[in-house]
Amino acid sequence: MGVGAIIFADPATSQKSTCYEARDFAAYKTHAQGITGFDAGKIVQYRNLTMIDTVLGSGAQISTAGDLQYQDTLMTVMDSTFYGESEIPDCPHKDADGCFYYDKQAIWPGSATMRGKPAHIDMTSALPMYKIKGDAAWTGLSKYARNTFIGWKARTHMDRKMAIYGLNHEQSDYIPRADAPDNKFIDVEDDALFYFMSPKEKWANVKDCGDFPCTAPNNVLISHTGSKWEGKKPATMKHLSEFQLIANNSGLAPHIESCKGYPNMNGYICEAKSLSVLQFESNDEDWMDRSCQPVFLNQQGSGINNKLNSQMDHVWDGFYAGQLRQSRFPGVINAVKGSTYDITYTGTPPKKQRFEIFAADSTADVVIRIAYPEAQAYQVEADGKRVEMNAWDDNI
Repeated sequence: MGVGAIIFADPATSQKSTCYEARDFAAYKTHAQGITGFDAGKIVQYRNLTMIDTVLGSGAQISTAGDLQYQDTLMTVMDSTFYGESEIPDCPHKDADGCFYYDKQAIWPGSATMRGKPAHIDMTSALPMYKIKGDAAWTGLSKYARNTFIGWKARTHMDRKMAIYGLNHEQSDYIPRADAPDNKFIDVEDDALFYFMSPKEKWANVKDCGDFPCTAPNNVLISHTGSKWEGKKPATMKHLSEFQLIANNSGLAPHIESCKGYPNMNGYICEAKSLSVLQFESNDEDWMDRSCQPVFLNQQGSGINNKLNSQMDHVWDGFYAGQLRQSRFPGVINAVKGSTYDITYTGTPPKKQRFEIFAADSTADVVIRIAYPEAQAYQVEADGKRVEMNAWDDNI
C-alpha cells in the first residue's frame, strides 16, 4: 500500500477500545502515508515521528459506531518533525520513463467514521487504508501540537503541488475540526502552507451524493495558536501566531472581513477565532432515506450562505447503491456572540434534530432559527435536559 507503518490497537489489552499510541517512528519517501491506521477507539496518538519526503505524511483515522459516535474522540499528532522534499529526486529527470509524479503533503485532518479497516486489508475495493468506506461519525477532533515543519516549497522537483496541510481526497462527508497549538514552521515558502481540494465533481451522481457534490471539503477548519516562524517565512503569513485556515467556500469565506483568499492554496487565511463547526442532523425515523438537501446556513446581516449537502451513500447492495444517506450536516460558521443563523431546508425540516457547535473559542455563541411549515409545539433539550419555555428577548 506504500505506507511506512499501519498502527492498530493491541487486541490483547482491555484498553484497546479506549486509547492507543504510536511513537518514535521514521519514514522516508513513502508513496502514500508515512504512518496511518483506521482502528476502533476513542483516542489515537502519534508522537515523536520523523517524516521525510513522504507523499501523504501522517493522517490519523479512527472508527466508532452506534451511540459511541457521540462521545468525544481525539486524533493527535505531536512532538514530530515533517521535512519537505529531500535533495534526492523521485526520478532521474522530469521525463524519465516509469516515474510517478505526486502532489505531496505533511499532514491532513483526521477522519472519524462508523466503519474502520483491519490492519491487513483483504479486499481491493477497500484500498488504500485512508479510503472512506462508511458513514461519518458525529464527533471527532484532530490536534497537531508542538510539531516542526522544515523546508516546505510550493512545488516539487517534478513540478507538482506540495503543501504542509492537505485533505484526504476520499473524505466527502465530514472533516472534524483541527486544533494546531505551538507548532514551528522553518523555511516555508509562499503557497506551501496548505492546499485544500474542492469537492469532487464526480461525487455528483445518484449513487454517491446526488445532484451536487458532498460538501465536507468546503467546511474544513484548522485553528492555530502559538505558531512560530523561522528562516524563510511566507509573506502571506505576516509572522502570525494565531490564525485559522478554511476552504475556498464561496458561500462563506469571502464574506468574513478578517479572512483573505489565496487562490494558489485554494483557501483562506483568517484571523477570526470565532470560526467554528456547527453540526446538525435529523433524528427522525426516516433520516437515512428522506432527502431535505440542499440546506443553507445563512448568517443574518452578512453575505454568508453556506450550501450543505447530506452525506454520501456508503451502502453497496450487490450491483446497486443502497440509496441511503445520512441527513447530517457539518458546516463552518462564524460564531460571533450575538450572531443569528437561519437554517433553510429544501425539503421539509426534520421534526426531531440534534445540534452541536465544535469550537476552539469558548465564547462562540449563535442563535439558530428554522422556519417550520406548520404550527405545532416544539421542545428544546440541552445536554439531555429540557429547556423550559422562557420570555422572548429582543436583545438576542
